[in-house]
Amino acid sequence: MNKNKQELHWQPISFLPHIREMIDGMLESAEENLLNFTGIEDRSPVFDDYTVGRMFEVYGNQKRDFWLYDDQLQRWQCTRLNDLQEKEIKRLQVQMVKLKNVVDKLLNIAEQLKDNTIETVLGKDDFELAMEVLTGKRQMPL
Repeated sequence: MNKNKQELHWQPISFLPHIREMIDGMLESAEENLLNFTGIEDRSPVFDDYTVGRMFEVYGNQKRDFWLYDDQLQRWQCTRLNDLQEKEIKRLQVQMVKLKNVVDKLLNIAEQLKDNTIETVLGKDDFELAMEVLTGKRQMPL
C-alpha cells in the first residue's frame, strides 16, 4: 500500500465513468493477453528478455495500483448513491476480482518464461541444450 495514501485526491462519484473505462479496459486487455499465452508451454516458445520483462513491468505495476481502485470504489460505496451507481460499483468490484486473477495468471506465466528466453537459450552450450531435449526438459522447436 502506498504510504502517501492520505495525500491522494479521491475522486467524486462523477468520475465513475472514467474508472469504469479504466477497469474494464485493463481487464479486457489482460484477458486478451492471457488467451495469447494460454497453452504456451505446449508450444515450446522462446521469448526475448525484453518481452518477458515487459510483462513483469506492466502487470506488476497494475497489481501494485489495484488498491487505488479498490479504495476508490469502497469510498464511493460509503456515500449516497443512486441505484445505478450502486449497481455499477458492485459490478466494478467484481471486475476487479477478475482482473486480479488474470494479472496473477499472467505474472505466473512470465515467471515460467523468464528462464527460457532467447538470451538464456543462446547462452547455453550445445551439450546442455542436448541434455535438456533428451531428458524432456526442453522440446525441439518445430
